[in-house]
Amino acid sequence: MPFDPARLLARKDALGLSAQQVAQLTALENNAHPGMTAAWQQIKTERAAIAAGLNADAPDTVQLKRHYDALQTAAGNAHWARVSTSLKARAVLTAEQRGKVRGWADLRGGRRHSKGHGSRL
Repeated sequence: MPFDPARLLARKDALGLSAQQVAQLTALENNAHPGMTAAWQQIKTERAAIAAGLNADAPDTVQLKRHYDALQTAAGNAHWARVSTSLKARAVLTAEQRGKVRGWADLRGGRRHSKGHGSRL
């Protein structure tokens, strides 16, 4: 995501971020990290449970469905954490800085990961 705080901080000089903006983006990144870590750990756990269930001699479809649903919830939570953090990070930037970031994303084809379904942050 183009407005990911870590990505913005990596380009702080090119964006001309103020000390206050750096502090705000750092705080956003630090606050998002535990939730993202937990979501990704849950995703790994559910994937492992699904793999084990699929390899069982007699797969329990009820249990597989529960793990699948939990996997989808965890993936949704991880995605929402990234989106909401990016929206907050975008709000820290000035209009000129947001324009620079959008320009970089356009040059890179920054929307390619959205598979055509995403909107511009």
